[in-house]
Amino acid sequence: MIRQLRGVHRLWWPIAGLAMAALIIAGVFLKQSPQITPVIRSTAAEKNLAELQFEAQTAQGVTTASVRAFSRDNHIFLELTVAAPLKKPDILVYWQTDGSPDLQNAWLLGGLGGGPRSFPLPHGQVKGKLVLFSLAHGESPGNIDLNLGGLL
Repeated sequence: MIRQLRGVHRLWWPIAGLAMAALIIAGVFLKQSPQITPVIRSTAAEKNLAELQFEAQTAQGVTTASVRAFSRDNHIFLELTVAAPLKKPDILVYWQTDGSPDLQNAWLLGGLGGGPRSFPLPHGQVKGKLVLFSLAHGESPGNIDLNLGGLL
């Protein structure tokens, strides 16, 4: 009985190996390349709402950050640009609509990396506070109160 099973295994393992290799090669050759279409952002469809500046705390002192609010396709976006790199790691950007001191009910917009970043505001939220928060240090290096309701 064991000899018969060994003979069957000796026959089928090379066949299975060749079949798997053939399937992989066929999959590579039959794979269709994705159609990549460039997305061109039309600045003509953007409507500038406001440009503001505020100060953010760094290890060396205070740096200036600017906020540009614009609307596109009936959505409001905030573009945040920091003049000098913030010396706090893991800066997160929040949109806070209530006046509470903690960020438990705030909307997380995203992380602040190098260069200008655009963040969409939650739909219908035009009045609030833009808060920068260092996740590693657990403190806010800067914030600004915004009311974009009259600008739409």
